[in-house]
Amino acid sequence: AIKTIIMHKLSIIVPVHNEVATLSVVIDKIRLADSLGLLKEIIVVDDGSTDGSIASLRSIADLRIIKLPHNQGKGAAVAAGLNDASGDIIMIQDADLEYDPTHYPRLLQPLLDKKTTAVYGTRFHHDFKFSRAHPLQSFTFWLGNKLLTIIFNLIFGTALKDIETGYKVMTRSTWLKITPLRFNDFRLEPELTAKIARNNLDITEIPISYNFRRVGKKIKYRDGWLAISAMIKLKWFK
Repeated sequence: AIKTIIMHKLSIIVPVHNEVATLSVVIDKIRLADSLGLLKEIIVVDDGSTDGSIASLRSIADLRIIKLPHNQGKGAAVAAGLNDASGDIIMIQDADLEYDPTHYPRLLQPLLDKKTTAVYGTRFHHDFKFSRAHPLQSFTFWLGNKLLTIIFNLIFGTALKDIETGYKVMTRSTWLKITPLRFNDFRLEPELTAKIARNNLDITEIPISYNFRRVGKKIKYRDGWLAISAMIKLKWFK
């Protein structure tokens, strides 16, 4: 179970698998990001990287690093981070520069104001732009994510815009209600949202910018079918 230490602290879980090109830059951005007065606890979970990702962080002192023995998936990495997190707000930060830590204030404010218990940084809003360098790939990515969100909304009776976003920020009490996690892979995303919906908890969606990543993108078409299967299991086969 997640530790029950309560402090005025933001725990930032960074799941990592072969992100040596961007990881140290992301960590620098996290350290510089405005956390609205919350003490930052950065937990890097190395999910069996083979490219020296963690070695790039050796000179950074204020990190907690967890090493999984082999690659198990994003869900497993997040679960390991949750077991070690001690903040009263906990968020997920991907390590590939798709998500910008300068958004922290807008993601944290609704939680600090006690207006909600979960905040999602939604990528799909009126300012969303397809990648000029990769228009077809970014359109396919947008379409796949929108279809998954529509299917989720139909199954769970919600009205969300972006269930697959990597920016999920929640109070500690919310995380406690939706853990332990069932899936070790990218099915983590629909699982978290399904469990929030099943517990009748609120999700506030905040628009964010998104830097589409073409090279090294880990999510495949197969993951979309797995996500739909997970939704069905989480709704009718609890």
